[in-house]
Formats: sequence, C-alpha cells, structure tokens
Amino acid sequence: MSQFLSFEDHLADDFWLNLYSLKQKLNDECIHCIQHLRFAESNESRQFLIVIIKQLIEKLEYIPCSQHPTSEPFEEFSIVDRRSWQNVGFNESEGIFLVKEPTKFIRIRSKRQAQMLTLLTKIYELLIENKFSTKRAIFYDEKDIFQKQSMVTELIDDICCILKVNRFKVHIHSSSKGLIFGDVTIVLNDNEEISCNNMANGTNIPTKINEITKLTSSAKFVLLVEKDSCFQRLLNSNFCKFLPAIIITGKGFPDSNTREMVRLLWEFLRVPILALVDADPFGIEIMFTYRYGSLSMAFENQRLATTQIKWLGIHPSDIVKFAIPQNALKQFDDCDFARLRSLRERPYVKENPFFDQQLALLGHLKHKAEIECFNAFGFDYLTEFFIRGKIKYGGWI
Repeated sequence: MSQFLSFEDHLADDFWLNLYSLKQKLNDECIHCIQHLRFAESNESRQFLIVIIKQLIEKLEYIPCSQHPTSEPFEEFSIVDRRSWQNVGFNESEGIFLVKEPTKFIRIRSKRQAQMLTLLTKIYELLIENKFSTKRAIFYDEKDIFQKQSMVTELIDDICCILKVNRFKVHIHSSSKGLIFGDVTIVLNDNEEISCNNMANGTNIPTKINEITKLTSSAKFVLLVEKDSCFQRLLNSNFCKFLPAIIITGKGFPDSNTREMVRLLWEFLRVPILALVDADPFGIEIMFTYRYGSLSMAFENQRLATTQIKWLGIHPSDIVKFAIPQNALKQFDDCDFARLRSLRERPYVKENPFFDQQLALLGHLKHKAEIECFNAFGFDYLTEFFIRGKIKYGGWI
C-alpha cells in the first residue's frame, strides 16, 4: 500500500472533516469579534493629522534633548519604548497589544531628534500636498541624516506609535517582499483586480495594501510557508492544482504588508490558515509573529496579527514521530539556545502548555529540522504525505 494519499483520497469527504471542523470552530469563536475596519482616508482625518504633526514639529524644535534613557515619562519629549515587554499586554484573541498606560519610555537624543524632525517635516509636506512616498525614497533624499534605511523604518514606526496611526495614514508606503499564489482575486478601491494564479513564481503582495477592498476565492484553506524556497517548491509540484489552497510566504521574517495580507485573507475568506515553518527557534518565532504580532509593532497588531492561524508543522514532536534521520537535522548552536529561552518567556508560550511542551522538546533534542529535511524520504514526501496527512488527521496546534 502506498504511503502517499491519492488524488481520490483528498477529494473524499473524510479528507476534509478535521479542516471543516476547524473552520466551524474558528468562525464560531469569531462571531462576536469586531472585524478590523478599513476605511479610505478622508480629507478631514488628513487635515486633523496635519495639525497634530505641526504641533509635534514645534515641540521638537524648542525642547532640549537628554542624552540618557529613562524609565519614567517626564515633562520634556519622550517616546514609548516599543521593545519593552512591560509596555504590552496579551490575550489569545488579540495577540500582543500596547497597553493604555505604558511605563517604559525613552528620551530623545539630539541626533535622533534631528532625524525625527526631518522625517516629520517630510510627512507634513506629503500630507499638505496629498502625495505619497516610500521609505526608500525618503532615505535617499536625506541619506546624510539617516545614514541607513533601517533608521527610517525605526523612526516611521516611532512616529506612527506616537500618533496612533498606521504607516499609510502618514502617506508612506513600504515595498512588499511577500508572494501569494492560488485561486484568489484581489480587488483594489479603483476596482482594479489582481488574479493570483497567473504568475509562475507567485504574485507580489500589493504595496498599497491599504487599498484592498475585497478578496474572493473558492479555496478551502491558506497555507502560510516560512521560506520562498518552500513556496517555489509547492508551486513546482502543482500543489494548488490538486488541493484547493492559497499559498503565501513572507520570504523569512515577514514585512508588515505580508502580515496584513494574511490578516485580510482571514477577514474576507474565513478559511483556516495553516503555518508551515522550520522546527527551529527562528522558524517558530516567525509563526508566532504572524499569529500574535511582534513586540515592536504592538501598537499596530490589531491590523497585523492573525490569532486564528494554526501551526501545521514542523513541530519538534514531528522530528520524533516521523523518525527524521540524524543526518537530515542540524545541531543547535548558542544563538538557537538563546532564542529558545527567549521564546519560552513570552506570554503566548507561558499561557499555552502545548507550545511550551514543543519548545521544551526542541531544547531536549538539541537539533533543528528545516522543511527540506523530508527530502530524506523522497522529493514528494513533504507534499504527498506530510502536508496532506496533517490536513486529513488534524495535526495542527
């Protein structure tokens, strides 16, 4: 008897029973949830933001700058420390969120104040002229001031946190690195339609993701994969031809556009989203980022986190269950152990014993398994046995 599930197997009703049950459960849990509302920007909201930013510029221009961090707010200018776990809360339905009364703040240093003033002035001009720009363009316009593009990203997020708005509200777009493929059509606010099953290597996630007004699809589930290599392999095996799925990847650690796209897939389609990541601390952290949001973007996680995501694999217990050979695994290094310890201290792990058990087992094994480890059993083992078997038997967390 073949170890693979045949085409007839996955068309049979019993193949989908656990997935149907998951879909019903997720939708029942969300019946009282407030959907993330998406409105086109109004002229009134833009004008209001112009006034607030002008006041912020004036305040920054005339206050002294401290050279030392502080843990208390003070009468001069300070910003919320977006990397302090003391400033966030957590619950299973919302993920990580910024608390209403943060306790950890950072004073603005003189160099950072000059950078923030430059960026605020640029945003002010964009809003006045009702134009948009990109992070990359802003960086190259003021390269001597910002020095590196990551500083522009950091400052934009700080400003958005202060203003309690997302990046689109300050008229700055960021390029999308994620890809999507499958039976799904993206409709933008100008009625432009983007079909996601035409490009052989996947369709780029729209940069202007805030302009998406509708998604339509007949897919039964979304497969969220960690890496582009796995994404391309699934496309080459015609995965979506034999299973009614949408595949999406952020090509490693996801950008905000990819994370929001995953959130929109849930909101519009309400089908299960299953995450396939490496069984290592970094892959598992990527899954948690999609599911619960990131610490530094906690102020935007209502838009970015998709708590309905389920972890399809690779689970550390799969290393044992599937008897993955030792030569297909990689040994832990110091960075892996450090990241594992960090993960086990996070609130979403502390509150979910299944997550903690899997992470504890990973530490005990002292080895990690990449998705490609299933090549040890044959090239088609991942798609024909592992993924299909997990779907049929409900092997997700």
